[in-house]
Amino acid sequence: MTAVVSQQTALMRRHVDHHLARARAIGQASLLRGQIPLRPVLLSLARTLEKIHDRSGIAISVNAEDRLAFRGEQNDLEEMLGNLLDNACNWAQSRVTLQADSVSTAGAGGLQIRIIIDDDGPGIAPELRLAIFDRGRRGDETKPGSGLGLAIVRDIAALYGGHVEIGDASAGGLRAILSLPGARMADTDAA
Repeated sequence: MTAVVSQQTALMRRHVDHHLARARAIGQASLLRGQIPLRPVLLSLARTLEKIHDRSGIAISVNAEDRLAFRGEQNDLEEMLGNLLDNACNWAQSRVTLQADSVSTAGAGGLQIRIIIDDDGPGIAPELRLAIFDRGRRGDETKPGSGLGLAIVRDIAALYGGHVEIGDASAGGLRAILSLPGARMADTDAA
């Protein structure tokens, strides 16, 4: 038992150290310099997670505007979405929906992208929704995990001036809403 605890502690420490170092490096660079087309990233992650969760038979549907782009680093976008999608797939009964659209925010940096991830799983009690963003905290200790995924999502989103929130999905499960700085690509760039 002591060896397992030591292993898990070392794993969590590596995750935390990696992301803290990354956050420091990003903080020194211009965060909003890149424009990453959003739809290809969403489709790629959906395909990957469907393969990972193949035995569960989870289907992921993607609905996103073609011209939306994330203003930031692709690795950060993939890290945030990968954590949120993996959580949704872990708890879903049969389906996860992923929707991305834009929201104009006057005085808050212009265009924002809003990515909504819904699952048809059991959801989570409202009193746990803020606590699950704490490092090492999980909503259910019976499933494997480090309790770092949502903290990482929250911290990376905050670096970009964005945020993540949890609510109820229309299918009865959990809804995660990730809001980040966005842009619209020119028609010639959207392919």
